[in-house]
Amino acid sequence: MKLTKREIDRLVRPATGQKLYWDDELIGFGVRLTPTRITYVAQGRVGKRPVRVSLGPHGPWTPEAARVEARKALADMDRGIDRNRQKKDDRLTGVTLGEAFDAYMEGKDLAENTRHDYARAMSGPFREWRSVPVCKITGGMVSRLFETASARGPVQANRDFRFLRALLGWAMWKYAKDDGTSLLSANPCEVLSKMKRWNHVQRRDRHIEQSQMHAFMQALEPRPDDTAQRVAVKDLCALLVLTGLREQEGCGLRWADVDLERRLITVRKTKNGRDHSLPIGEWLANRLRLRRPAGRLPEFVFPADNRSGHLVYHRKDVLALVKNSGIEFRLHDLRRTFASVVNHHLERSLSHYTIKRLMNHSSSGDVTAGYIQHPVETLREPMEMVERFVLRSAGMLESAPVVEIRKAA
Repeated sequence: MKLTKREIDRLVRPATGQKLYWDDELIGFGVRLTPTRITYVAQGRVGKRPVRVSLGPHGPWTPEAARVEARKALADMDRGIDRNRQKKDDRLTGVTLGEAFDAYMEGKDLAENTRHDYARAMSGPFREWRSVPVCKITGGMVSRLFETASARGPVQANRDFRFLRALLGWAMWKYAKDDGTSLLSANPCEVLSKMKRWNHVQRRDRHIEQSQMHAFMQALEPRPDDTAQRVAVKDLCALLVLTGLREQEGCGLRWADVDLERRLITVRKTKNGRDHSLPIGEWLANRLRLRRPAGRLPEFVFPADNRSGHLVYHRKDVLALVKNSGIEFRLHDLRRTFASVVNHHLERSLSHYTIKRLMNHSSSGDVTAGYIQHPVETLREPMEMVERFVLRSAGMLESAPVVEIRKAA
């Protein structure tokens, strides 16, 4: 039929699915009927691939206007232009940094502290960029904003822009075109590396010295006036210094992953994505036994009444321990302390690969390390060596069993 208003109005819409009717005069011009609407369409080929594009709804569009637009669409197809793909590409190029960030956070399995840091960056230095299309962010923009952020704090600027680099690198391929072309030809943050603009920040080396171990471990002894959270933070410090776990790994440790009979703990969410199982010494196992309540267990070893369900906000308690011990430290310094004990004091007894396994460092790029396997029981003696060294340095090897002095939660 020739598609006219009268003929189209006579057509009966299907109860389900769709029906297509084609014009006799203009090949490739038609209407698509669904239970709720009638739409003008144009169908042809782009190369060898069939393409159908929607032109507009019947009613607001007349057959005459739709026929004119169909001729244009079919002419575009003859020239190799796919309007559908073009529309999709246009949508992709319009994706803003804020939209990309929301998708990134939804699609990534990130620790709560990491989510907090990323959200802070988006509401801080990158606040004005939330509505800017990702493809409009240039190396010059990155360079100028980096200089401004560095004036406020070089360390924080490095952290924020490393996050931005990761976000843009992810968005480049998340919103790539159908032909495989990335959204950006290059990551704008690479200008900081190419121009050597990253702030040089001296790596921290603070850790608990052997001569400080007595004062440190004494400060971790529970006191009758300790709050439940203060006791939890002390226990967390003991765990971190004797296992080398990262702060978030320790805070998020679950009772389901603690086997006190076998003296074995397993961390599920690690930085490299691999489960990390470690034996623990008898002293630490005793300390964890005192944390284990009778009856129904909470999910986390260090529970807290917050969104995560585990210990997160502990700055005041750590600073109180700093004051009581007379030793300046933060929780990450305890991982550095563990590494220092293993490397400087026990290195003659342990191989380089055993040390990497104890620290759960990635073997990426190290082919030999990828072949060497460390069954968890082979780590028991090294872990007990660490515990003995710490307790001996603290002058408490003979009194290793923990005295139960707890305040009810």
